[in-house]
Amino acid sequence: MARFIIRLLPVLLCILAVQAHDLSLQSELAPPAAIVRALYGGGEPVPFVKVTIYSPASPGKPHQTGFTDSLGYFAFRPASPGAWRVEVDDEMGHRVETAIQIPDPFTPASPAAPPPEPSRFERALLGVGLIVGVSGFLYGLRARRA
Repeated sequence: MARFIIRLLPVLLCILAVQAHDLSLQSELAPPAAIVRALYGGGEPVPFVKVTIYSPASPGKPHQTGFTDSLGYFAFRPASPGAWRVEVDDEMGHRVETAIQIPDPFTPASPAAPPPEPSRFERALLGVGLIVGVSGFLYGLRARRA
C-alpha cells in the first residue's frame, strides 16, 4: 500500500501544478471604466502580462493593448456599449479571453445624497453635552488633587 501511495504522489503533484497554472479572468464594471483581473488557478495574480481589448465595432482589430499591473489588474474605458472582448496572454502558453457586456447607459450610479445637516436643537444639545463633559472632567481632576 505504501508503494502505491509513493508512486501516486508524483502524479498528484503534477495535477496540482497544472491546475495552479490555469488562467482565469474576473471582470467588474465601475463606470466609466471596466476592470479586468487575471488570476492563475490558485488565485495568484498574473502580473505584467499582455492584454488586448477588442471593441464590438471592429472585433478583428485591437482597440487597445497594454499590460496588467503587479496585482493582475487592467482597466479600460469602453467607448460604446456592447460586448467588448478581452484577451490575456502570459506568453508562456497560457491564454484566455472573455467578453464583457457594457450596458447602454454606462454611467456611474447617482452619487449618494449628503447626510442631512444637524438641526438647531441637535447642535444646542451637543454644545450643552460638551460643556457638561468638560466640566465633569475638570471637577474630577480637582477632586483627585485634593
